[in-house]
Amino acid sequence: MLQIQVDLGDSKGFVDLAYDTTPNYIDTAAHSTALTKWKYRAIYRLEKSQVGLWSAEVSVVVGG
Repeated sequence: MLQIQVDLGDSKGFVDLAYDTTPNYIDTAAHSTALTKWKYRAIYRLEKSQVGLWSAEVSVVVGG
């Protein structure tokens, strides 16, 4: 399983977005009206434990 987190550029930092078991996850969250940079990262999970290290962050500019 893959644990996917997102940072929406607010004060919350990274928060859980999904626990996914199939490729090509699509984030369907509504975009902000203001131009914002969202960051994503992921880590493998085996049952309740994280395995390995967090992936490199990927940034996407949304909104506007």
